[in-house]
Amino acid sequence: MEKKTQRSQRTLVLVPAPYQGHINPMLQLGAFLHSKGFSITVVHTHFNSPNPSNHHNFTFLSIPDGLTAGQISSGNLIGILLAINANCKESFQQCLTQVMKQEARNDITCIIHDELMYFPEPVANNLNIPSLILRPNSATNFIARSALLRLHSKGYIPFPLPDSLSLKPVPELHPLRFKDLPISTFDTLENYSKLMVNAQNVRTSSAIIWNTPDCLEQSSLEQIQQQCQIGLSYCLKSRESGCIVKWALQKEILADDAVGGFWSHCECISERVPMICKPFSIDQKVHARYISQVWKIGIQLENEIERAVRKLMVLFEEKEMRVRTMELKENIEASVKSGSLYDSLNDLADLIGCNQQLHKS
Repeated sequence: MEKKTQRSQRTLVLVPAPYQGHINPMLQLGAFLHSKGFSITVVHTHFNSPNPSNHHNFTFLSIPDGLTAGQISSGNLIGILLAINANCKESFQQCLTQVMKQEARNDITCIIHDELMYFPEPVANNLNIPSLILRPNSATNFIARSALLRLHSKGYIPFPLPDSLSLKPVPELHPLRFKDLPISTFDTLENYSKLMVNAQNVRTSSAIIWNTPDCLEQSSLEQIQQQCQIGLSYCLKSRESGCIVKWALQKEILADDAVGGFWSHCECISERVPMICKPFSIDQKVHARYISQVWKIGIQLENEIERAVRKLMVLFEEKEMRVRTMELKENIEASVKSGSLYDSLNDLADLIGCNQQLHKS
């Protein structure tokens, strides 16, 4: 109780990237830290701003992002993120300065920013505020991304990728093939590399927060720890019939026992539903390969949809995958309640609460 009372006067500033797969983990982290007594302020862009309705205890502040109508309509994720990072440093500093003036104790304990939103880090340095990086994707994807940047810098990966190379295995990255590497189709490989190099660079950040359980990615996390010197629309088919919907509450739908399979871009593995994976780009390709070949909780859709559905729903592979997904779900839930994830989250709250320790990290 004493720790929570001490934290109640401390403000944490969260800066999510403006895409759902990045906003959700950041807000979930904010909800946990709020439960530990911290005050939460979310600073976000005008573009794809988060919905504040489910987080009444948070303060949401919007900053201008300087995006043009043409950039937004292009759908070019890489170009949009590069522009946001180029445009938002000054407006973010002005926003933080105003927050500090309004706070009774001028106390912003730290800034937690998404890895793709790296403009907060120099602002944090200017204001002498510790910063932490949230990596919302898997540790495996981080390793694959690092390998891609390394191979590209040595000239080993031409772009676009030729068919003769796409099915060949990537050295030291089993079971990934070259076609599974997180290459973006939105922009040039040079611009993608520029964004990823900045995202990978920890600079002066005090710690990195990984959004993954060690029961799923222990070997990948161990590999990263050895290298890192810093603290660390879809179709649903039930067993009896099919249903196609424009939009649905994903979490609630996947919790229903009638759901026998989930056709996905590989964005959710926390439920007990086997997947048919159809990756769109970047990290989804890495996840699809691991889901089908390593974790064995889904099938990667390569060509024929009917064959994949039949394999999942008719040829009894669904039952085996459901057992594995249930075991994985139970392991993750146990880790959150009293295991390594529970310990890590509480250690994070203690680290943030000890402002002096953050400055020393």
